[in-house]
Amino acid sequence: MWWRTLNTSWATSAWRRATALPHLNKRWISAVSVGSVGLLGASFLFGIPSTVILARDVTVTPIEVDLANWSGTHLVHTSRYYQPECADEIENVVRSCNVEKAPLRPVGSGLSPNGIGFNSSGMISLAQCDRVLSVDRNSGHVTVEAGIRVSQLVEELRHHGLTLQNYASIAEQQIGGFIQIGAHGTGATIPPVEEQVVGLSLVTPTRGVVHLTKEDGEEFHLAKLGLGCLGVVSTVTLQCVPMHKLREETRVVSRAEIRQHHAHWLTSNRHLRYMWIPLTDRIVVVTCNPVDESTELGRIPLDPRADAEALEPARALLRQFNIWSEDEINRLSFTQLRDRLLAVDPLNVSHVRAVNEVEATYWERSQGSRVDWSDRILGFDCGGQQWVSEVAFSTGNLNSPTFRDLDFMDDLLSVIEDESIAAPAPLEQRWSSSSRAPMSAAYSLDKDEVFSWVGIVAYLPTEEEIPSAQVETLRQQVTNHFVHYRQACENKLWPKFDVAEHWGKIEAPEDPAQLRNKRAQLAHRIAGIPSFLRLSEQWDPHHILMSSKLTSLLTPTKNK
Repeated sequence: MWWRTLNTSWATSAWRRATALPHLNKRWISAVSVGSVGLLGASFLFGIPSTVILARDVTVTPIEVDLANWSGTHLVHTSRYYQPECADEIENVVRSCNVEKAPLRPVGSGLSPNGIGFNSSGMISLAQCDRVLSVDRNSGHVTVEAGIRVSQLVEELRHHGLTLQNYASIAEQQIGGFIQIGAHGTGATIPPVEEQVVGLSLVTPTRGVVHLTKEDGEEFHLAKLGLGCLGVVSTVTLQCVPMHKLREETRVVSRAEIRQHHAHWLTSNRHLRYMWIPLTDRIVVVTCNPVDESTELGRIPLDPRADAEALEPARALLRQFNIWSEDEINRLSFTQLRDRLLAVDPLNVSHVRAVNEVEATYWERSQGSRVDWSDRILGFDCGGQQWVSEVAFSTGNLNSPTFRDLDFMDDLLSVIEDESIAAPAPLEQRWSSSSRAPMSAAYSLDKDEVFSWVGIVAYLPTEEEIPSAQVETLRQQVTNHFVHYRQACENKLWPKFDVAEHWGKIEAPEDPAQLRNKRAQLAHRIAGIPSFLRLSEQWDPHHILMSSKLTSLLTPTKNK
């Protein structure tokens, strides 16, 4: 089944070894020997080099690798993992694989919880194609190779006084994956990240290199969120904005207060994020707005004395289990404390409620404001290895809000309580304006339409979080519980609110009936699927860029 977890000892030890490695030379990966480990973005690699000679006398060296995604939920083995270093090499690999009808799935940093970039039959990574090619400060147009990481690009842009319009929670995505998967930040007037694209180049199996801008109409809008299936994105031109500072304000409120103030908060803040703490009556509200450049950087706690003691309730609860030393406990951040607390008894509703209460207290003591550059404000710590499910749905527009976003959360909290789900915090709620990409969960031709994005999560214990011989069994139990959690949401919430799943978090059921239902949901909700499949057939007739997951999800269900 899709929820089978990977071998815990392998994943945990691989993560420990990989994250301990020094910064790698770009050519190190293609020269590794059996048993060595390389870190690409957040994926794990074990390599055996082999050499393939392609056209134009360009040598490309694929390696045999095992990869695990960042959240530790999917792994894959392939003997054909390509890492081209230039445009010619990308073109040669794609051309050769097309002739051989050999699969070649584009993979980024391995951050998607569903491992959407994985294909055991063959993959291509552009991690070594990571240059900034041009910067136009006047227009804000920046052209980059698609393998550059968001964090890397941001530091380069800083030298030019520019930055990205918005950010997802994590900044280690490659730009190619960042746009192709439909990543998003938060802000009711800010679209998902693919709308930052003003031009891109794809290396396609049949048409070679295709350059697209908005003048190319539907092909451009399909390709900018093409799931890696229409071509290997080689370069991207982004519309950037001047660097700016944001003031982030954090407060904790009740459900009644959310109802009272939501319309005002949604319309009056550049960025708005709610972190609902299930099994409690508290919600963390985070707002971010531009400030004058002269504003000093720094943090101002609402109550300095409480702020200094924000971690103490979590530490006190963790001490009760007599597993970790005082020194270990005092070194942990809040998310690390939470991961360890949950790992003690993750399926016990009473225990999870107590952990959630500790989290609510942490945020109450951490209320206040801070000022920093936008890229340092908009990212946040997501915690450890986890299962995630995220959906998007329309919630009207700013002039005529429907409050379906709050209705959804009320229903979700009821599901959690009625089904006795051990639901950890947070239930993260964000917003975006619409996207013109037909494959987007936020697609709409109404530029004023607002979409709400809501994610549920389950944290997977690791050997670093709880030293137990039963950790692998516990991971499977958490996974099974999350399957029930997610299925309850799918049955009771998704049809009512007409949701679409985030492409980086959708899973393909193995049960035929469930798969038919999933395809029907996608066909109903994602307007661009027919056009997407037609263009895929033209540009990639052998479907070498597809993954089995996407093939399973997007193949039309035939009527009997």
